[in-house]
Amino acid sequence: MHYRREIDGLRAVAVVPVMLFHAGFELFAGGYVGVDVFFVISGYLITSVILEQQNKGNFSLIKFYERRARRILPALYFVMLCCIPPALLWMQPDDLENFGQSLAANVFFANNYLLAMTSGYWDLASEFKPLLHTWSLAVEEQYYLVFPAFMLALWHLGKKLSVTLLFLTAAVSLAAAQFWMIDFPDRNFYLLPTRGWELIIGVLAAFYLANKPPEFEILKTWKAEAFCLLGVLFIIYSVFFFDESTPFPGFWALLPTVGTVLVILFAIPKTMTGRVLGWKPLVGIGLISYSLYLWHQPLFAFARIKSFEEPATYIYLLCILGAFLLAGLSWKFEMDFRNDQKISRKFLVLSAAICSAVILSSGLIFHYTSGFYNSYDELRSSFSENYAGNKNIGYVARNLSFIGRRFHQEDKKNLLLIGDSFTRDLINMGLANNYFSNVEPSIYNRKFNCLGSSGKSIDELGLLKDAEIVIVTYRTLDPDEKACWSRDLRLLTESNKKVIVVGPKDFGYNINAVLRSNAVDKYDHKNKISADVLEFNNFLKEETPKANFVDLIDLVSDGNQNVRLYSKDKKLLSTDRHHLTIFGAKEYGQILFSHSLLRDLR
Repeated sequence: MHYRREIDGLRAVAVVPVMLFHAGFELFAGGYVGVDVFFVISGYLITSVILEQQNKGNFSLIKFYERRARRILPALYFVMLCCIPPALLWMQPDDLENFGQSLAANVFFANNYLLAMTSGYWDLASEFKPLLHTWSLAVEEQYYLVFPAFMLALWHLGKKLSVTLLFLTAAVSLAAAQFWMIDFPDRNFYLLPTRGWELIIGVLAAFYLANKPPEFEILKTWKAEAFCLLGVLFIIYSVFFFDESTPFPGFWALLPTVGTVLVILFAIPKTMTGRVLGWKPLVGIGLISYSLYLWHQPLFAFARIKSFEEPATYIYLLCILGAFLLAGLSWKFEMDFRNDQKISRKFLVLSAAICSAVILSSGLIFHYTSGFYNSYDELRSSFSENYAGNKNIGYVARNLSFIGRRFHQEDKKNLLLIGDSFTRDLINMGLANNYFSNVEPSIYNRKFNCLGSSGKSIDELGLLKDAEIVIVTYRTLDPDEKACWSRDLRLLTESNKKVIVVGPKDFGYNINAVLRSNAVDKYDHKNKISADVLEFNNFLKEETPKANFVDLIDLVSDGNQNVRLYSKDKKLLSTDRHHLTIFGAKEYGQILFSHSLLRDLR
């Protein structure tokens, strides 16, 4: 296959925004689309090789998978092995357990499934995951596990029918991505069925160039220039104008992916775009882009884990510099493994098997020991002895038997709680202090999102009909949910019920650094409440009638909006920065239920 310098330059255009996005630079809020650019490039390059070999009659599945192994495994395994020591030194048990799960999942190229089941890309905790970014490798490898066989089957059907089937498959995948966005956002973001179309449009680009019509060869330079420039503008617009609120990866993802296809098709060396992308510094970055992608997130994550507050900009810049240095070193390592004259197939298989065994064993140990939780006395002391066998049940009401049940005790007021896991914490605050003697609680476990949008009155919506007191509390709300807040609150208050909104709580940017600290004043340490939580609290305060709002942050923080991580008797209040241990529930409950709006619930 003819080497195209401009494709390596395009890789550089993809990887740099991803790094800057993961570093938190707001200017690059859409930098995550660099992954989509990579998907298209990957689909194009791999298919070009397969088509060339099939035309020559020498395509081999074994050789294909060997080349993929030589390309992917050495650098990936090396990075994962390097992550294990700092994870052991700096991570607290919950995070170490999750890291172990990621190690094990990556051995089977399934980290995207793990992330889809356990978290979202935009979760705060994601910033502390060293292997968060490997979900995209999982998508690619799952795709290439089946794609070559698919291509062999299509080959006998003819190119025209093959392209038609590929186009239809991409259309179905894109439609699924658009329709899953609301109901299954995490699965939509991470999984192959909704990402496959991005690889397939790269495949279609490869088919087109392999069978391009004669007029394509004499395409006037200015036309090629215009298409190239349009493609680059599509990508640039996505990087700078997309953000967390952009519906993704549905139809909006067409902008960076179609832009990438235009560059691949028309960025010939005689165009200005082709010359710019073929510039040596960009090509150099493109050559090490895979290693650069692998190294940047672990460096960012461990920098955050070691910091009491969000690392300063210069720390991230140093991490980026470090990623370049490490990528340059590991690229040489990569190239040696890609050369079958230097590294034999036997050695490749043996080394991969040994590394897989070490990584998988480490991951399973971290998982089954719950991140060595049992040896961490300080964390264990934060949970009830009744739940010592399961560290995750650190709450009085981990599994609430009264979720969604009908009220039936006539001698108590009917209390309905609407919200997410913060509502569970509120229940824990009451139960840990033996409150709720005057009420019977039930939880309406759903998003506070246009309760009246069905056209029904508020009294016709399930448990709301019988509730006398309604408490609403959330960690945060999505933009579309915020838009419904005022309307929903008005509907609730107009229903002649006592409505109380409890603001969010937060234990700062990072508790890892505090837990691992040996400082004498450790138990007196205070963390600054996160800016996004303060912003959401202010939103609630402005949108909620004053008589209905309880500012929990104001109740538990000092004048500078700092909060303690430990109770007065040196018990840990939270292990994940947001939720409460049993001691946290007890202390915060005493504070919260002393508020005038909540006293009659006791």
